[in-house]
Amino acid sequence: MPDLTPFPRDNTSQYLVKLAHVGTRVGTLETHEHTYAELVVALGGHAVNVIDGERTEVGAGDVYVLLPGMLHEQRDMRGYRYCIFKFDYEALQHEAGELKKLPGFHLLFSLSGELRPRLDDDARRVVEILAGYLEEELRERPAGYETVAKDIFIGLVALLSRHCKVSDPRGKPGAQAVADTMGYLQRHYMENVSLDELAGRVGYSRRHFTRLFREAAGVSVHEYLTRIRLTAAAELPELPLSEVAARTGFSDASALCRAYRKRFGVTLRGRTSEK
Repeated sequence: MPDLTPFPRDNTSQYLVKLAHVGTRVGTLETHEHTYAELVVALGGHAVNVIDGERTEVGAGDVYVLLPGMLHEQRDMRGYRYCIFKFDYEALQHEAGELKKLPGFHLLFSLSGELRPRLDDDARRVVEILAGYLEEELRERPAGYETVAKDIFIGLVALLSRHCKVSDPRGKPGAQAVADTMGYLQRHYMENVSLDELAGRVGYSRRHFTRLFREAAGVSVHEYLTRIRLTAAAELPELPLSEVAARTGFSDASALCRAYRKRFGVTLRGRTSEK
């Protein structure tokens, strides 16, 4: 039987990443749920995940994310080696920045369902090295560890976002196409984009694409694009609304204000259409 490394406690005071651990398990981990989100990379061996009642076999290279409140159980663990990271999901969304332009980020952190993203061997080895270093930082807490831990974790997320792809045909149909579209919209939200153009990019008919996107993302393409534009608009507080609208893909200031009111139920207080 392989050695089982002790599982560390969450560092709840640490911003963004609360725990990192590289370890081995055998047997069964009983059903439980999580206070923080968990990112798990399987390094080797075998396990069976049961997440919200859905059963999936896990092997080397598989990557998955558990959100707070998800019921999770692991069975039939045989020499199962893994990296696990507990993190604040909302903080990651705030810190992700340019990473949201990468399709892999959305496979991991935006889409729901059993997607089965996977890493190749080279990327997996790098993740294991960085995870071990991050675990040491959080355990020893040397001077400046808070910044180092945050930066390592963001680097890990970047690496995973760059390399993760849906490689198993049992994964959710169309997930890779939806993730590709999300990354594309993050890069081109200020432009006029049509459903026909988006569907054509990923090889689907408009009707089939719109259905796949809503099923995978939980919102329509238009709603997703509007959310991106409103987030970008909120980062331009000192500009006239007409210029904000022009920079974020809205037809004019009125369209921007209507979208904001519909989304948040309040007006853009303190702003005028021109300064």
